[in-house]
Amino acid sequence: MTLVFLPDLGYTAVRTMLHRRNEVLLRTIVTNELPFVQATRKYLGDLILACFQGQPDAQTYAERLSTASAELLENAFKYSPPGTYLAVRLSKSPTELLLQVSNTLREEGRQVLNSIRQEIGAVWAERDAKEAFRKRVLTSLTEPGAKAMLGYAKIRMETGGRLRARLGTRGRVDVTLTFPLSPPESPVR
Repeated sequence: MTLVFLPDLGYTAVRTMLHRRNEVLLRTIVTNELPFVQATRKYLGDLILACFQGQPDAQTYAERLSTASAELLENAFKYSPPGTYLAVRLSKSPTELLLQVSNTLREEGRQVLNSIRQEIGAVWAERDAKEAFRKRVLTSLTEPGAKAMLGYAKIRMETGGRLRARLGTRGRVDVTLTFPLSPPESPVR
């Protein structure tokens, strides 16, 4: 199933679609202009919250997933040249949500990809997610450019998600964030 970006699609229609397994919930291409990115961010967040509707114990977790997804989309917007497009895909399996954001970069793709992979590797090299976050907070205070790692560490700590990046077609970078449908064992308060 493929959805076209419809900002006023209600929760009832979304809830009906979510009962199917391994479904693509959203596949869209967005013009890299702020109003379109903001609308997509809201719609993406609403879709994620709808995945957890009827599960009161999971609402805080769903909000964290929504925030992490918004951050990933905003980074793609921030690092893409004007006049390009962002491709966004959200899919759901019985055990996880998968968000993929693809964008053209302002700089040479391979160089940026290597940098993103190093940042992801540094965050996931630490065994404990909370410790990784603590170290990234300290690093972000002293090293310029370390804020991206802080965002990755926060996503890991709050969602238990996995992040990976690869070079896609035509010099685009695909960043994929995979979230478990169950909140991490020790949620952050």
